[in-house]
Amino acid sequence: MPADRLPLLTLLLLPVVALIMTIAGIRSWFRAPSAHRLTLRPDGLQLRIPRNNVAVAWEEVVSAGVEGNRVVLRTSTAQQSSWAAADLASDPVLLAELVTFYAHRPDVRAEIGAGTLARLRSGDF
Repeated sequence: MPADRLPLLTLLLLPVVALIMTIAGIRSWFRAPSAHRLTLRPDGLQLRIPRNNVAVAWEEVVSAGVEGNRVVLRTSTAQQSSWAAADLASDPVLLAELVTFYAHRPDVRAEIGAGTLARLRSGDF
């Protein structure tokens, strides 16, 4: 490519790259805050993250744990799911322990909701 054409190509590409970056930035800024969500219910849990939506019963949950900077959810029926520790704006170790606790303790799943906050405050899980 001749050297005199390089500045012209640069001038043409710069606005295109700037437009793409601006659109990507605006999309991420105005993305719904519910794009990452973990919902615990007495009958199971739902994990909603981009490109992955898992809804499983508690009986299907094998474990949850922190591996590196990711939280990993293992189930017996769905493919393993993971999300970055910062995605849910919660302590990843607490979330993993809470999920594992309810997965292994069917007798206390009815308390999920207001009772979960009390259990978190007491540290009994």
